[in-house]
Amino acid sequence: MADRYSGHGDWGHAAKARAGRDGHVRELGEDGHHLLAAIWADEAPDWLRRLPAVEILRRIWVQQFYLCDDGVRWYGPAEGYAPSSRFISSPYDPDARYGRKRTTTCVGYKVHLTESCDEGRLRIITHVQTETVPTADGEVTTPAHRALAAKGLLPAQHLVDTGYLDAALLIEATRDFGVDLVGPTRPDLQWQARRGTGFAAAAFQVDWDAQHVTCPRGAQSSGWTASTEFGWETVKVKFSQVDCKPCPNRAD
Repeated sequence: MADRYSGHGDWGHAAKARAGRDGHVRELGEDGHHLLAAIWADEAPDWLRRLPAVEILRRIWVQQFYLCDDGVRWYGPAEGYAPSSRFISSPYDPDARYGRKRTTTCVGYKVHLTESCDEGRLRIITHVQTETVPTADGEVTTPAHRALAAKGLLPAQHLVDTGYLDAALLIEATRDFGVDLVGPTRPDLQWQARRGTGFAAAAFQVDWDAQHVTCPRGAQSSGWTASTEFGWETVKVKFSQVDCKPCPNRAD
C-alpha cells in the first residue's frame, strides 16, 4: 500500500509532472471504485456499507470521479465541480468547506463574534456564530440579530464590516429589529470612480417620492419603471434623447 501511494505529493506545474499526476489520480479513482463496488457486492457483509468511513469515501468518490465508456475519470473544469458549499474537502471533517477571501484560502469554519463596545465599559462578547467558510458574511447578519433579540441583547447601533451589510440589510435591521446598522459600504468600482473622471451613479440625484432622477447637467429623467430581475427589485430609469444627444458630457 505504501509503495503504491507514496511519493506523489510534489507534482509541480511542468507538463511531465501534470501527466504523472493525472495518471496517478486515475489510478486512485479506479482503486476506490473497485473497493466501493466490492463493498456493495451482494456477497459483501451488510455492516460494511454502514461504516461512516465507507459512506464518506462513497460521497467523496461521487464528487471527484465519474464512470464513462473508457473507465473512471476525474472531474475537471470541463465537467464542472460540486459547489464549495457541498464539496467535501476533508475526509476527517465532512462538514468543513473550502473558502477564499482575497489571497487567503482555508478549509474549515469561520466564527463571527458580536461584542459590546460602550465607551467606558468592559467589552463583552454577546453572541458567537460559527458557519462554514463559503457562507457570505452578509448571510450572518440577520441570524445574529434574531439571536441577540432572543437574548434581549439587541444593540441600538450595530457596527459591522463591509461584508455584513447591504441595502436590504440596512432596511431590514431598522424595520424588523430597530437596529441602526452602521459600516463602510462597498466601494464604487466603476471606471468613472476608478479614473476620477466622468459621472458615477452617486452624481445623479434620485427623488424616490417623485420617481425621477436628475443628471449632473440638470436634465430630468423621462421614465421610471419598477421590475424584478433575478429575484432583485430593480428600478430602470430612462433619459430623453432630446437631452442626451446634444449633451457635451455624454461621453462621461
